[in-house]
Amino acid sequence: MERDLLKLLSGTGRFKKVLRGEAIKGKAIGEIMGWNGAGPPWALTVPDLILAGDNFSQRPDDAFLLAVEIKYFPRGASSDKKHWRQSFREIGQPLRDLLYGFDAAVLWHLFSESNADDDIGKYVAMCGEVIDKLKLPVVYFKTKLTTHDRFAFFYPWRLENTSPLPDAAYVAGCLQQINNERDGSYRAKMNPLLMDEKVLGMRKAVKSVLRIP
Repeated sequence: MERDLLKLLSGTGRFKKVLRGEAIKGKAIGEIMGWNGAGPPWALTVPDLILAGDNFSQRPDDAFLLAVEIKYFPRGASSDKKHWRQSFREIGQPLRDLLYGFDAAVLWHLFSESNADDDIGKYVAMCGEVIDKLKLPVVYFKTKLTTHDRFAFFYPWRLENTSPLPDAAYVAGCLQQINNERDGSYRAKMNPLLMDEKVLGMRKAVKSVLRIP
């Protein structure tokens, strides 16, 4: 599913780079950080997708880096409690991504078209409540992928009965909007660690590996 979304988002032209998280995995980032044989200070897991564009605020620099964690729900998964429990455990993954120095991290729950809207709605309410009431610095998206690569939105707003449904360009625009500091709804979701020297060092290493000036 990550490959499918990468292709869809890349085709919109909204971001300068759309990459799989594996792009920052391997020896290159370790050499830059000087880990050598010691290894990274935490398990080196990476986001599913990395989106890069211009940073309108220019803070901490002129690049906007977005980490995206994707959890796909196949047919019938929205009514399966096992998938519910697993996805709650995965809320910590985008928080971990903030240690790389990304400007923000997105948790994107993506449902197949076969899942019932009522089941999706119940799940959305639970996850959204956890993230919002705990004031976690995570941007939460919940959508259903329909035929012809269209998206029904369930969170952070409801948009599932329009015709035609939003396409990948609309989704990319929503992700790009996170970079708009005039949008107060996202201000509290930005990475609170971007004044930490070690996190900024990781950010520089990530940019170097991705060849972002």
